[in-house]
Amino acid sequence: MAEQSEYVRVPFADSTLGKIPEEVSDEKMIIIRLYNTCSNRSSSNLRNIGLCAILTAKVLGAGTVYAVDSVDDRLEEARKMGARPLNLGTDDIPGTIKSATNGRGADAVVESVGNKSAMRLAFDLVRPCGVLSSIGFHQGSCHSRHLKRIQRIWKVVQGYIANSMSTSINMGRAAVRPVFGEAVKVFTENQDKFADFITHRMPLADAALGYEIFEKDI
Repeated sequence: MAEQSEYVRVPFADSTLGKIPEEVSDEKMIIIRLYNTCSNRSSSNLRNIGLCAILTAKVLGAGTVYAVDSVDDRLEEARKMGARPLNLGTDDIPGTIKSATNGRGADAVVESVGNKSAMRLAFDLVRPCGVLSSIGFHQGSCHSRHLKRIQRIWKVVQGYIANSMSTSINMGRAAVRPVFGEAVKVFTENQDKFADFITHRMPLADAALGYEIFEKDI
């Protein structure tokens, strides 16, 4: 649940809400909605969800985690989370992953962008019989029948690639309720790592400005 208001009326709250630990501030608990989203692993795009996926992988025992992005600040945050950063604009990302895995590819890849180029890279990085989790929100504008046809063809191509590699693909909304308790526990134990996630504080009246700041990475 990700509401942005001072008060929220929640139907069936006794069966849908979880208790906030006393040792976690209300401010930091805002981040937990992102945290519910995660051998060798690779994470593509390092906004908050991608960084949370990296921490989850490390806590659950992943050996080597590579983080892919084009923004240096995000790559530095990924390094703090325990990942090995790879710059999308300067590093040979497929070559690095192949070299580190003796040509096999990553055991698992988390794609958290939500566009075709990121998904294509994810397919390039994952090994045969590996796992690809796409938690990015895929969207795009289609203003003509031609563009819609291209999108349909792309879906067929994705399916063919996944089938030929025997790749397991996970997409869609997170099953929040079953994992919420574990996610809160991990978050609580590692909350110090999220200290820099909150960069701006403003009243709800300035929500439009907040979205503008987010969009422009100010």
